[in-house]
Amino acid sequence: MKDINTIGIIGFGVMGAAIGMNAAVSGYSVIFKELSEVLVTPIMKNG
Repeated sequence: MKDINTIGIIGFGVMGAAIGMNAAVSGYSVIFKELSEVLVTPIMKNG
């Protein structure tokens, strides 16, 4: 069985952002896809 090192998230609203931030803090690489830049900009500034 292969180790999981990267998490992919589609939608970076409240739940997607929380999952992504928890995965990143736990040591995973996070790749996300979000159509609205308004949702992504604050997270990228604070992350």
